[in-house]
Amino acid sequence: MRCGATTGRRIVTASDDRTAVWAADGAGPLAILRGHADGINYAAWRPDDQHIAATFNDGTVRVWRSDGSGEPVVLRGHTDRAVSVAWTPDGRRIVTTSPRRAGGQPGARRELEDRRLGCSGGRWAA
Repeated sequence: MRCGATTGRRIVTASDDRTAVWAADGAGPLAILRGHADGINYAAWRPDDQHIAATFNDGTVRVWRSDGSGEPVVLRGHTDRAVSVAWTPDGRRIVTTSPRRAGGQPGARRELEDRRLGCSGGRWAA
């Protein structure tokens, strides 16, 4: 397992072969998140527990519904691997980091707003 995060009731685990949502009580997997890319680095729950964002070595960020339905929204923009992700407390934005930004400067950070992610009126379009 590369990383994991919990809501207290559910746990998301991320590894190179799959990303999954598990019941925290040990009852087993609740959802396998499809559309996975190799080289996952980090996963984080949206504050409403309805979405999960994960960063990948190919520089993408993927956002899934936590129940596993549908395809992930794939966000592009980093020129190097995306290494971490966090949601703002209101769940409207995602902040990601990369070891390098365009032009070779260290410490890139991207802030992705809900418009880009397809959130409209508190509901995700994708």
